[in-house]
Parts: sequence; structure tokens; C-alpha cells
Amino acid sequence: MERLQRILFSLAVMTWGGALVYLYQSGHVVSYVSEKFHLVCLIGGLAMLVLGLFNLLTSGVESSCHHGDECGHEHDHSDMNPVMSLGIMILPIALSLQWSEHRPSEVLLENKSTQDVDPEALSFLNNLPPYTLETLEETRSKNAQGAYQVNIFELFYSAGDREVEKIFDGLSFETEGRIRDEKRRNPTGKRMRLYRLQGTCCAADAIAIPLGLEFEGELSDIPHHSWVKVSGVMSYEQEGNRTYPVLQVTTIEESTAPYGEDLFSTR
Repeated sequence: MERLQRILFSLAVMTWGGALVYLYQSGHVVSYVSEKFHLVCLIGGLAMLVLGLFNLLTSGVESSCHHGDECGHEHDHSDMNPVMSLGIMILPIALSLQWSEHRPSEVLLENKSTQDVDPEALSFLNNLPPYTLETLEETRSKNAQGAYQVNIFELFYSAGDREVEKIFDGLSFETEGRIRDEKRRNPTGKRMRLYRLQGTCCAADAIAIPLGLEFEGELSDIPHHSWVKVSGVMSYEQEGNRTYPVLQVTTIEESTAPYGEDLFSTR
């Protein structure tokens, strides 16, 4: 029974190690942890495979605590059902890999994307370089209509930085993200919200970075939480002691999601 336990527990460790290596090799790891942890995931998975294989190969080797035959230690672990223990350790990871779509769920998107975020309080997550109009011209491309192509994080974190606000205010920008209805700052009913998830460590700590979209005519009928590319004129509004960015929409079209939802990227 003891050898069977060691064999099954070795297989469990190898299964977990194999799962980590699979996530890394398949590229799905980008949906779960920040890039700085990708190599850690691979090394950890390989270490678990080596450890499990070593224990499997040595499962038949007799071991001793070296305390003598009458040491008083309990060496019989036959009360632990090895098959049940194996199931408890393997089934969760196996079912998770089988059912996971390796992307944020609709429930997570709905809950996180409706929350407001203070740009100044989270500015440390996306330190903007010193900006001048010349810097913008030199470092950003323009689309066919002359709008600067930037990511939503730069537009969001520009709010509260008075110098950057002065440069961005009134300029045309093109960005992309997910779209949804606006449930908070929507006094005229002409607003929707653009957002992207941003994480610093893993998917569990992700927050939805929002950007208000102001429409002159009808609201977009693109399905909620779909990825869109949108162009418009940048503006800012004050609510209490917070400044929020708002894009006055000129064009909007449905687009495709970045690889791995681009959860941890600020590109």
C-alpha cells in the first residue's frame, strides 16, 4: 500500500508540473500571469516533473527514519486512501484545463468593467514619460484620418496629469478595447464605456481601465464586451476631486481581441 501511495502521489505531482509546462508551451500562460512570471511557471513545472519522476522511480526503495525499530514513530499511512487522494489533487487541475477558455469570463467582465477607477490613485501602474506635442509626434503613428494611435492606458492615466491633459485635450486619438454601456457618468444618455483589463501580477488582481465614450448621435449597437477600435477627440471632465477622460467619438468599428486578451500589456 505504501508503494502504491508513492506511485500515485508521484503521478499527481507530475500532473501538476505537466499542467504548468503545458500552459507555458501553449502560450495560454499570458492569460493568467504577468510576463515576468512566465519563466517561473516553466521552471516550477519542470521541477515538479523531475521531482515526481524521481519519486516514481524510487517508489520501491525501502526507506527508514534511522531511529531504530522501536522509535515510536507512526510509519503506517494505510488509513489514507491513495486513489481518493489522487483524485483530490488531479481532478481540479484536469477539469480546469478541460473547461477553461483561457480568457476572462463574462461574469468577471461585467463585474469589473462597471467599476470606476481613479487615474491619479493608480498612476504608478503606468508611468507616462514627460510629454510634449513633439514627443507625441515622434513616438506615435497616425491613422488615415490623422488621429494618434495610442493605447487606452495612456489616455486613461493622462487624466490628473495637468501637463499631459493640456497636450491631449482637443487632439484626435485612435485606441481599442472592449465596449459596454455606461452606468455611472452618463447625464445625457449618450455615453458608453471603453475598457481593458490590466493586471500587475495575475488575472485575479486585474482591474478594468475605463474610458468614457461620448456619442453625438445614436449609441453603438456593437454587442457589449466586444472588442472595438474607436477614434475621437480627447476631453476631460471633473467630478468631485477626480478627473476622468472622455473621448468624443467620431468613428467606431468592431475589431479582434489581442492575443491572450493582452491582459498584462500596456502597449
